[in-house]
Amino acid sequence: MKKDKLMTRQKTSNNEATTIDAMVSYNNGGFQPHALTDLTLHKAFIKLKEPRLLKKSDPVSIALKLDANGETGFHLFRAKVSEVRHNGAEITFHELDFKTYGALLQLE
Repeated sequence: MKKDKLMTRQKTSNNEATTIDAMVSYNNGGFQPHALTDLTLHKAFIKLKEPRLLKKSDPVSIALKLDANGETGFHLFRAKVSEVRHNGAEITFHELDFKTYGALLQLE
């Protein structure tokens, strides 16, 4: 896959999670680059330097460029923080559209 500002998938070994670089917005701020790991159809983990800035149930928006069925598309995910950890936050997606859901299926 090509490297760009919205998405880069990296897998270093079979035991390490795939990392996706994404644009993330939280606390009514603008979109900033962050790494996503543990991406599934329902949730993801955002690596953060300052996870204390987020609280459980805070809204988060994620912009990704994903390939699905030979086409590249931009997707905006709406999510909420489900857990804050020392190195980031787990988020849970809600209201995924059909096209975005299909793109996530191909990542698994």
